[in-house]
Amino acid sequence: MSQLNPARPYTIQNVDFNSCLEMTVRPVNKPTSARPWKDSEKQRWRFVLAPGSEDEYYIYNVAQKTYLGILSEKDRRLVSKTRMDASKWLLYPVKSSRNAHTFEIVLSGEETDTCLQLGEFGNPHIADRDVTDSETQQWRIFSGSPSSSFPTHPVTLAAGYYRIRNLDGRSILSLPSDDGDGDDDDGSGEYPRAHIAEQDSDNDHQRWFVKPKADDGNLFSIQSSTNHGNFLGVDSTQLVKYGSVRGLPFEFFWELQSVGGFGYTLHVKSVQGILSPGFDAPLELDSLGHGKVVLLPNMNNHSQVWLFEQWDTIPGGIPLPSSDGVVSFGGRRHRSTDLGTNGWYNICSFTKSTYYLHLYGAYGAPHLYPVDASYFKTYGSFYFIYKGDLFQIKDRYGSPFYAIVPSGGSYLSYTNTQNEASWWYLKYEKSKEAYYICWHEPNKKKGETVMVLGNNAVNQSGNAFYNLPIAAMVDNNNNQLWTIQ
Repeated sequence: MSQLNPARPYTIQNVDFNSCLEMTVRPVNKPTSARPWKDSEKQRWRFVLAPGSEDEYYIYNVAQKTYLGILSEKDRRLVSKTRMDASKWLLYPVKSSRNAHTFEIVLSGEETDTCLQLGEFGNPHIADRDVTDSETQQWRIFSGSPSSSFPTHPVTLAAGYYRIRNLDGRSILSLPSDDGDGDDDDGSGEYPRAHIAEQDSDNDHQRWFVKPKADDGNLFSIQSSTNHGNFLGVDSTQLVKYGSVRGLPFEFFWELQSVGGFGYTLHVKSVQGILSPGFDAPLELDSLGHGKVVLLPNMNNHSQVWLFEQWDTIPGGIPLPSSDGVVSFGGRRHRSTDLGTNGWYNICSFTKSTYYLHLYGAYGAPHLYPVDASYFKTYGSFYFIYKGDLFQIKDRYGSPFYAIVPSGGSYLSYTNTQNEASWWYLKYEKSKEAYYICWHEPNKKKGETVMVLGNNAVNQSGNAFYNLPIAAMVDNNNNQLWTIQ
């Protein structure tokens, strides 16, 4: 361990998933997460040598000032601990790795070797050590920014119509008008699912308009030339391993990385997921000739590489993406593009970290409510309808509700009429990695008080906290901050 400086903070990144250990909240016994890398002290750790030991370490989080440990002998989840209750860890170098700073992180004091592992659905926990050198149990420890696992080549894809072929040569990306088989195993039931199918040159479902993002040449939207011009993308409720790829009614951006200078891998920037066939080779199709397309971790597999073949005949009539919504404002206002890929978002109270904004539902008016799978997906999931930097907040209910501040009102309310909905914008509080949700008042002059949505609803009915205040913004006020997920 002489190559690691005990005074220097490090990032701990899983070799298989490329996700990084993160201590999201400070209280002890709170779960430790694995998330995409970001420049945050929540992902920075120090290795503190245990007193009287030459090879046992405490692992200390810089942001939360707590230590890495397991919840209990029976519950092996990773959580935050005080120094007194923290676990001790051994670092076993991975001999076969080219990176001298790749280790197995082994729990000390166990009768049999158990080590830190990243599970199938991205949850870090303790598991029996795998003698086959599983990369889910290998962790890259580094300072600064992570290095890319892909060879770097410039992305030179021009805007135009393409057929998108998997590197296997047979599988073509397709977006039929609907699933056709009535199968909807992820429960979404809203958007048509993308497939791979054998090539059909006369099938417009296999024709895509590909366009680079104006301010980032590595981000591309991929739009169907049929099917109402839907965009290839992933609904935020499916941004997980094996999440289904669908045709979405809003613009969605993929990060393209060139492989060998001839093909591309398609990444979702907000998660460690790559566009992949949902099967192991060889090609397996259902009775309709379809194969699933999903998000999978990077496996450096040829089946995750796609070829973009220019379509000879360019049809007319496809609705192209609007350039509205990419408008820059000065000051501390946060641009809509900084949120990343547009889609369905969840709005979480900063002070009640397990409570989320709902416009309708159990209470019948805007309220905070803890996570409940079916209820949460309908009433606690929002789409931001942008116009420049301003947006309206729309929920996922069948007859959607929109957030509104009634004339003369001091609490958030809702309406079923979009024209009545209020407009909002974001201000980012960097020190808390959270947002103010600011009410846009067209007649307000520069320098006048900004009104924001508060999270300190004190009235309670069952599990719902209601009467969410609209109040003057106060800098660094936790009761006015939200995290957007």
